[in-house]
Amino acid sequence: MIRLLIRLVTLVLTVAVIVFAGVFGYGWYVGGQAMYKGEAAGWLRSAPDEAALSVFETTVAKGIFGATWGETGFPCRTAARFGLHYLGQTDRRGLSISQVMARDIAYETEADQSLNSQVRQLSLACLLESRHIDTALLRLWMRKANFGGVTGPDDAAQAMFQKAPSELMAAESAKLAALLSWPDSRGNANQWDARAQRMADAAAAN
Repeated sequence: MIRLLIRLVTLVLTVAVIVFAGVFGYGWYVGGQAMYKGEAAGWLRSAPDEAALSVFETTVAKGIFGATWGETGFPCRTAARFGLHYLGQTDRRGLSISQVMARDIAYETEADQSLNSQVRQLSLACLLESRHIDTALLRLWMRKANFGGVTGPDDAAQAMFQKAPSELMAAESAKLAALLSWPDSRGNANQWDARAQRMADAAAAN
């Protein structure tokens, strides 16, 4: 009886390992495909350094990604939160920078946003997390981000404040960061100010 039980447990563990290896291998493969598409589209070229965040970058990191910034999980934080998302449960931490970047790469490089695309986004987010820390991902993502009709923080900061992003003060940083979530607010001064204040409050809360 004991031998039979041992054999049964061994069989179950073997099957579990095979299934896990298969799922992991498939995820790595489709994630690699998505990564290649992202590189070809210019999302992942010449990774930025990992120097300390500027005031503007800190505002974005804490204001948009605060609760997920630097978060970890097994096998990656995106996979760790996968169950909550697909069970329809609200995850009040919001999306991580790796999830947002994987989503935006998929939106640009894939015409069909199917279930397979969701799997590729999950796999890509995990690969991004394995290759870059959040600081580098933030800088990569913002290079192609829309700041109220201007692409990238460098051009946006120059167009709106005649400064480099690293030279922006706290209020200016909040105004520029707000455009990442509400790009249309740039055309309405009162709305832009209000949303900049919401961004500043969110950043302070994190």
